Parts: sequence; C-alpha cells; structure tokens
Amino acid sequence: MNKVLFSVLMISAMLVLASCGSKKNSEEKEAIVLTPETTHIKGDLSDYFEVVDKEYTVTDDWGDMVSIEVKRTDIAYAFELEGVAPYGTYGRSVTGNAGFGIEILDENGNVIDKTSATASGLSGMYSSDDMKEALKLKSGETGTVRWSFHFDDEKKPAKFRLTSAYEEVNSSESNSGYSDSDSSSFDDDAETESSSSSGSEDWDSILDSYEEYVDKYISLAKKAANGDASAMSEYAELAEEAQELSSKLSNAKGELSSSQLSRYTKITQKMASAAQQMR
Repeated sequence: MNKVLFSVLMISAMLVLASCGSKKNSEEKEAIVLTPETTHIKGDLSDYFEVVDKEYTVTDDWGDMVSIEVKRTDIAYAFELEGVAPYGTYGRSVTGNAGFGIEILDENGNVIDKTSATASGLSGMYSSDDMKEALKLKSGETGTVRWSFHFDDEKKPAKFRLTSAYEEVNSSESNSGYSDSDSSSFDDDAETESSSSSGSEDWDSILDSYEEYVDKYISLAKKAANGDASAMSEYAELAEEAQELSSKLSNAKGELSSSQLSRYTKITQKMASAAQQMR
C-alpha cells in the first residue's frame, strides 16, 4: 500500500462525484404522503423501538427523501450498547452491527421499493449517523432515520413499514485479526511488534482517517446522485482530506499487521461497493 493507492482512491471519488453531480430532477412532483402500515418494527430491534404514528411527507431535497420518526421504548437492550455500530462499520472496537430497513408499499399493500436493514453504503440508510443517534436514544425519546429513493410516476407509494437487524461481530476477527491457530506465532512475534509499536499506531491512525474519508465519500456520493448542488462544494473538502491521507501515508513507519491489513481490505471493499452502485 503506498501513496499512489490513495491518489487513485481520491481520483475515483472525484470521477464518481463529477458524474453524479449532473443528475438533477427538474420535474415538479406531486407531494407524496406516507403513513405507517404498523408502528411495530419487524426484526431484532422490535423490542427497543417503535414507529411514531403520523403522516410523513416525502421531500424532494435530495431525491425522494423518506424521513421516519422512531421512538425508544422502555425495554433495556439485551446487548452492551458500547461497541455497537451501523452495518458497514468495521474496527477493532466494534462488537455488533445494527440497522433499520424500510419497505415502501402502495395503497394495496404491495411492496414497491425497499432497503434491507443490513445494507450499508449507497444501498443502505441515507446516513449511518441516523442509526448511531437512534441507538443513543433514551426511553421515550424520538429520533429520525432517513432513506433516499427515486419514485417514478408508475409507483404510487402510500404506506411503509420498518424492519431492523442486529448481529454480534466476531470478536476474534474484529479485535485482533488472529484465530486461535495464530496464537503461537503471535507470541513469537510479540517482541518484534512491540519494538515497532509506533508504526502500528501510525497505521491505526491512517486507517481511522481512511474509514472516515470513505464514510464521507459515500454520503457525498449519495447527495451528488440525487442532484444536491451542495455536494460539489463539499467535494473540495473531501479532496483536501485525501491529500492529508497521502501526507500521513508518506510519514508512516513500519508495515501493516495482519489485523490492520484486514481492516484496510474491508474499508476498501466498502468504498468499491459504493462506487459500483453509482455506475
């Protein structure tokens, strides 16, 4: 992994955003109003959240934006909240993934569009921050979760229902990158790794920055795809962050450990998946 790699990633992000920025919907649409088919949320998080029962008007700020209010119940989580992150989030501190999905129905109850609760990136919720904030809600508090669709004239969205998912993340994979069979070699190399601990920390910092960059890229690409003019102004900031990544890379010491390389691969796959969906 070298400076050229990050330059390629930066350029790919520029091309995707540039190609998407020209997609605009100039046609005026009739206001779409959705009502919940049920306030019950299907799936693993059904005990902890419910839909606020009211009418929801779909906005066309960034495509057809569906914003739904969820309310936290008084039932305590059956898992430790610390370490739980939205689907698509990786890292040594992540112990579980959680997410909301949505099914859009017509007036006859037929599903005309949907997003899986386990989806991430461009195919998932509009922003992973929505999920993060929802998880932090206390009993009785409400928060908003959003999705972006493109409803054509043939679709007649009228109702919706929410789905949810939660799964634990394999701690041996997310925290160490080693299996039990690697333990002996890990012990043998302990002295070598400790002597280059500063290099390990350098790469951890770079990977943190890289993952933050990719998350911003995905969010910005969504805006650009939906014709949001502000995406291009934010793009300059993204390009600047790519340059900062290159600078960190050139000053990094040592080599990536197995766990760091695994994390790098997962982050790259997330970005590649998002770029593929934008084509």
